[in-house]
Amino acid sequence: MSDACPVSEPPPAEPSRQGVAQPWPHPRQRAWVEVNEAALEANARSLRRSLAPGSALMAVVKADGYGHGAVPVARAAAAGGASCFGVATLQEGVELRQAGLQQPVLVLGNLTHPEELRACLHWQLMPTLSGMREALLCQNLAAGSGRPLAVHLKLDTGMARLGAPWQEGQRLVEAIAALEAVDLAGLYSHLADADAPGWGLDPLTQQQQQRFDAVLTGLQQAGLSSGSRHLANSAATLRSPQLHYDLVRVGLALYGHRPAAHLGDCLALQPAMQVRARVSLMRTVPAGPAAWRWWASAMPMGCRGCCPTACRCCSGGGRCPRWGRSPWINWCWMPPMCPNWIKGPWSRCWGRTAAPASIPWPGVNPAAPSPGRSSAASSTACRGCPVNRRRRPIPEGKADKLSRPLERWLSG
Repeated sequence: MSDACPVSEPPPAEPSRQGVAQPWPHPRQRAWVEVNEAALEANARSLRRSLAPGSALMAVVKADGYGHGAVPVARAAAAGGASCFGVATLQEGVELRQAGLQQPVLVLGNLTHPEELRACLHWQLMPTLSGMREALLCQNLAAGSGRPLAVHLKLDTGMARLGAPWQEGQRLVEAIAALEAVDLAGLYSHLADADAPGWGLDPLTQQQQQRFDAVLTGLQQAGLSSGSRHLANSAATLRSPQLHYDLVRVGLALYGHRPAAHLGDCLALQPAMQVRARVSLMRTVPAGPAAWRWWASAMPMGCRGCCPTACRCCSGGGRCPRWGRSPWINWCWMPPMCPNWIKGPWSRCWGRTAAPASIPWPGVNPAAPSPGRSSAASSTACRGCPVNRRRRPIPEGKADKLSRPLERWLSG
């Protein structure tokens, strides 16, 4: 078999971060994203310590590491104890290999074309199988290569998305075990409602686990090996150790966010991303039908209707809410009447970390930048916000009633 691969173009080289201070962002950049890799590593280490004995941590770095950067996230997670990575697409797995990462990589999405599976063999990525057709394709492609292709078999236990019917699990494992060039490295399923309210397991999660366990019991009785068994996503990982099995697939929690408010109270997860922008204008807004007399600042970022009104902006030690809907590319905020709020210096608009990840504007803060990944945030960068709401204008006559509780909120 030729080693030629349709997915082999190297990605653009990242600028070196060793030894030379990086002026992030460019002085003309209006908004940007900062990622604290130390927080990612700490989150991975904290999650790894919380797992049941014998369970390993898979860091899910799909969608460019949830927007944080797949390669730096993977490196930070590996430093924190992650033993393998999960990606959604073939291209994401290739990116990790081209960056020099050698840990096992599972492609969570379905790959059905021979060229995709041939690329998995070339780059030593593990495809997810949802049926025997893909298993036979892997056998035919790997038979002449001299090396087996490791795969994971996914079962649908109730999610009704990807995966083979769980009732066929034992038969499929037995059939795949008979293929000489295919190595079954894992068997898994995905929980549909692991973040449901309550402390115990919800009925659907219990049912899915029972079905998964039924397949595992049948395989054990038949003397068949399934490789690594994994069922838990972030919510299940935080909910119960009985869902950990051999491996957990952690995405959201790795980046410092709990899937639900009642999960993960005992873990000190640190949000790893911050979105920052310059304050471009300060003004006093007169009382009127849609506003009350207050200070307002404008920052050149955002796009209409796609960012949460609950976002709070921090600058100079103060904090304030976003005011109204985002008109085009400028957010309006209501800062406290504080002299620290001036044009030019940055303000944090999204996320928090224990310490600044980098210094965006040279001369604004005398502290030295810490290693971190910073990239420009365009007007569509707020697509990562978790909610999509629009705030209605304040009706005439209600401005005074609303300003008093706001003053208490700002001073609190």
